[in-house]
Amino acid sequence: MKWIIRTFKDKKINRRISCSTLLEIIVALLLANIVFFFSFSIILNSLSGNFMIREYKAHLKAYSFLTEEVLEKNFESKVIEFSNLNLQKEVQSVENEPGLLLFDIYVTDRTGKELVDLKCFIRNEKN
Repeated sequence: MKWIIRTFKDKKINRRISCSTLLEIIVALLLANIVFFFSFSIILNSLSGNFMIREYKAHLKAYSFLTEEVLEKNFESKVIEFSNLNLQKEVQSVENEPGLLLFDIYVTDRTGKELVDLKCFIRNEKN
């Protein structure tokens, strides 16, 4: 009789242990997911401040700015400030070539470090 009671108690304990082990695994996976999320967000933040990515973004801004200015036929020199970039556009006429303009676009960050120097020849159809 004692043997049956012991066996019954042991089986109850084993069931509790397996249940608590399942809960521990669920909690451990939840904590692992939280740690993974925070580490992934830190990695993304560090990559967004990378110089190569900033330079790539500056190239995209410069090309889109150049496209807008040519489509609007805005052939004046000017300086524009974006959120963290400064764009400076200089327009010069090319000697011995009437109607040919040189667009020179400089993109710098807030510290004044030059990220992009884009030069492009545009034919002015007015002349």
